Amino acid sequence: MAAAASAPRLTWGMVASVALHVAAIAAFVFAHPTEGPTPPVYRVQLIAAPYKESVLLRVAARLEAEGVCTAPIANLRATAQS
Repeated sequence: MAAAASAPRLTWGMVASVALHVAAIAAFVFAHPTEGPTPPVYRVQLIAAPYKESVLLRVAARLEAEGVCTAPIANLRATAQS
C-alpha cells in the first residue's frame, strides 16, 4: 500500500493536456474566415498599336463599365514625395 500512495498522480497533467488540446482545436475552428473564397486577382496591361490609343481607351472604358475590371488612378503627389 505504501508504494501505491507514493506514486505520482497524473491528474493535473491530464487536465492541462486536455485544456491545451481543446484550446488548439477551438483556435482552428474559430480562426478560419467565415466568408467564402475570394476570386483570384489578375493584373492585365493593355497595349495598343501606335496611334490607336483611342481604341484601347474605349476597350478599357467598356471593361470598367461592365464591372470586369477596375482602373485605379495613381496618386502622383504621394508617389513623388516618397
